[in-house]
Amino acid sequence: MDLGVKNSVAFVSGGGEGIGRIVATMLAQEGASVALADREPAALEETAKEVRALGAKALTFQLDVTNCFLVSNRASWITGQTLSVNGGYSMV
Repeated sequence: MDLGVKNSVAFVSGGGEGIGRIVATMLAQEGASVALADREPAALEETAKEVRALGAKALTFQLDVTNCFLVSNRASWITGQTLSVNGGYSMV
């Protein structure tokens, strides 16, 4: 399957487990770098290990996306971190 995400950075909220983990690994298999957000740091690291084992880059952010204030405060920092992953701006 070609999702058209090769050399892009995908932001996956809830990426620590369940559907988020499945989506993150699927995007990694398609050639995307993955920025993962979740409330649980241990779960994030497990997903990041799976993504990296597939040869993709992974960044983790402990973040509760239901907290609008926190998301707003961290958004530009997260964007800056993801830019440093692939040297350009191509988020999916």
